[in-house]
Amino acid sequence: MSIHTRTLALALLILVSAHAALAQEMPADAVVAKTLEYELYYMPQYREDGERAVVLLNGAVAAAKAKYGTTYRGTPCTVNLYPIPNGKASTGSASISTSWSNKDLRSCSVHLLTWSAPEWRTAGGSSSWGDPKDIEYWNAMLVNEYITVLQDMTTVQKPAGFLYYSSPGWFVQGLEAYDGYYHSTEASLARVRGLMRDGRLGVSKSQGYAICCNKSDGGQAIGVKSDYTDGLALVAFLAVQFGEDVHARLLRSARLTFEEALTQETGVSFDELFQAYRVWLTQ
Repeated sequence: MSIHTRTLALALLILVSAHAALAQEMPADAVVAKTLEYELYYMPQYREDGERAVVLLNGAVAAAKAKYGTTYRGTPCTVNLYPIPNGKASTGSASISTSWSNKDLRSCSVHLLTWSAPEWRTAGGSSSWGDPKDIEYWNAMLVNEYITVLQDMTTVQKPAGFLYYSSPGWFVQGLEAYDGYYHSTEASLARVRGLMRDGRLGVSKSQGYAICCNKSDGGQAIGVKSDYTDGLALVAFLAVQFGEDVHARLLRSARLTFEEALTQETGVSFDELFQAYRVWLTQ
């Protein structure tokens, strides 16, 4: 599960200082791989992890460009692969923080425990929806965290409309997880499709947890018990029902709220959407 922080319109001096401090959290002998979109830091004894991460990050950039049409603007995102767990990265969590100035990314940092850290060998257990914490889990986690900034950037760059983090939590968490599993490796894609087929994801939880459709303010929305697990099922349903480009159409929408964008881009009411989702779950 990811932890997000996002700030807007901070003083440039503070941002630069914060970005420098984040980069220094890795040991001084860390290796760095730089592109226009990211600066990856990893330890020399974990070279294979670094090389794997470069492939995954490049793939995430390409996937976001193809899927969302996003043009990267601003400072490269710092991606730290830590040799030991800390408050920002462990076998159970990763995190990302970003700040913006107008439409440019001013600072960005992703925090992940490197795959070859000894703690992964004894982590045990499974993720929120039951997949083992193995290399495919790690692959998806890295893409999940990093591609967040590209999804956010898609809404920041449009001339009008809702912003990414004003969307419901199930859409934010679900879309990150979807792109993490669907656009990291073929094995991770097969993994998440298997979780849906055997009932561990979607049917066993979301069928009872998704709630439709009225809010206290008189509007409509789909509510869930778990933004992360139920969100992935809902986002996957949207892709199956309306084409995967519906994710991009939603992010690029000029509507002022996500709910308005959802009804416009799907062409159905919340009640109709919810009923179709329940039918899809049972199949």
